[in-house]
Amino acid sequence: MKLNKKIVIVTISIILMIIVCKIVYNPITLINIHWNLKLPIPDKELYFYDSGASFFGDGYTYMVVKYTGKRKQKVILNNINWNSTISADELSEINKLVDEFEIDENHTFQLNENNLYFHLIGDDKWSKIYLIYSVEDQKIYILEDII
Repeated sequence: MKLNKKIVIVTISIILMIIVCKIVYNPITLINIHWNLKLPIPDKELYFYDSGASFFGDGYTYMVVKYTGKRKQKVILNNINWNSTISADELSEINKLVDEFEIDENHTFQLNENNLYFHLIGDDKWSKIYLIYSVEDQKIYILEDII
């Protein structure tokens, strides 16, 4: 009987650790922590590219996430200071980053009048993040450049 009790406790502990790790190590959670953002956990991660580990933690990340439901859309719209336009300089920088990533065309964004944009420069004045929110598709394209 004691052996069964230990097995149950160990099994429950392992399941809880997996759940906690999945929540804590979600890329959106890490972006929220690093950039002090409040994006909800997406319903689906459609694409993820990371330039790989480096000694100093620098590199590029590109991801496409999908949200469903009006509640999450409201959170997204209210928690980020979105812009309805993008400057030519920002667009040039985004295109430069996307070209470096060599991303499959199926996972690149299309500019249109319904998109919303957000750009933030890190405290180090070099790192930056770009968010492109396709309201119609409920997708957010995230480009992160950590230097």
